[in-house]
Parts: sequence; C-alpha cells; structure tokens
Amino acid sequence: MNTAPECIDMTESLRRGAGRLLYNGDEGSLVLSTDGTFLLSDIQDGALLCEKIRTLCPAAPKLFTVKSDDAAAALMREFSLHDSMRCTQWVYEKGEPPCPVTADIRPLTQEHAALAASVYHDGDGAYIRNRIEHGALFGVFESDALAGFAGFHDDGSMGMLEILPPFRRRGYAAQLEAFLIAAALKEGRTPYCHVVDGNEASLHLQRKMGLTCTRLPAIWVN
Repeated sequence: MNTAPECIDMTESLRRGAGRLLYNGDEGSLVLSTDGTFLLSDIQDGALLCEKIRTLCPAAPKLFTVKSDDAAAALMREFSLHDSMRCTQWVYEKGEPPCPVTADIRPLTQEHAALAASVYHDGDGAYIRNRIEHGALFGVFESDALAGFAGFHDDGSMGMLEILPPFRRRGYAAQLEAFLIAAALKEGRTPYCHVVDGNEASLHLQRKMGLTCTRLPAIWVN
C-alpha cells in the first residue's frame, strides 16, 4: 500500500484500527471504515474505482474521500451523490510540536456544546456533541470564558477550529493546533488536516505551524 504523505488519511485509518484494507494493487487501494459508512481510496481512475467498489463493497457507503477529480465525478455519477468538497491535505512530519502550549486548553463538556455548535461553520450540533462525548474536542479559555475550540474529526484528522469573534488575533488558533499536534504525537499518530479550497486563513496557519501540503488533494464526496 502507498505510504506516501498523500495517503496519510488511509494509513492512519488502518493504524488506528478505524478502517480495514479492502483492496491493494498497483493502481491504488481501498480502505473501508470499520462501521462500513465511509470509504477512502487513492485509485485515481474513476471508472476503475467504481468497478472495484461494485465488486468488493456491494453495499457501498455514501461518504468517500478520494484523490482525483475524475474519481470524485465518477462516484457522484455511479452512486447518485450530489455534494463534493475539494481540500488540500496537510501533514506534520516533525517529531516535536511546533511551539510550546501556554494557553488554558481543556476538553470541552456537553455544557459547551450549544455555544460551540452556534459558531461551528458546519452548524452540526449532533456532530459537536459526538466529538465532545468521545473526548475529541478541546477548548481554549480566557478567564474561564470559552475563546475557541478545535479537535479531531472521527476520521482522525485535525479540524473544527473556530475562534469566537471577541478573542480573535490573540494567537489562539496556533495554540489550539499546537495542542492537537502534541496530542497526536504523544499517541504515536501523524498529525494531518484537510483545508477546504479557498480557506486562506487556514492555509496560512498550516504553513506557520510547519505542516507540508501533500501532492494529491483530498476530495470528500457524499
């Protein structure tokens, strides 16, 4: 299987036990989440990808991450899907966190869920509550007031970073990402994230924190 940085989402899924390898060949691989709801692949030929899915995963999921526009378009046609989101993928390849974490950062509790959901760009309250329940969402606090938050998505990537308006431009975004990087490294994981095309603030942050943009994109399809 390709272990290059562009496949970090797939290799980390396998390493964490969150996915299983359905197929591995010269043209790429298929990784299916253990609950069967999410499939990742680096097969770039869309027709070939759909053929492999039909053969190996007849009960195909409705959520995919792929590495080419051709693969994304083919999935949308084949499975009557309607949404895609193109991202760059960023990987932290150093062994130490980028900077010390000096801010007051702690796991969020369900009492913070409503406020976090109200500012989260996706507005998905159920997902915010799920991440809190799994201990995967962390807040930065100023004088005990929630100033922002970030965490790990269920696929293992860093994300959900939001800073509340009164607390912006105080370095909290960098502190939150440094905290997540340190947490991932402590668990033996490779920190990575997906940045939606056009999100210039996030792109600037990844460069500042020393992450490297991978050769191939990560395109979400559902």
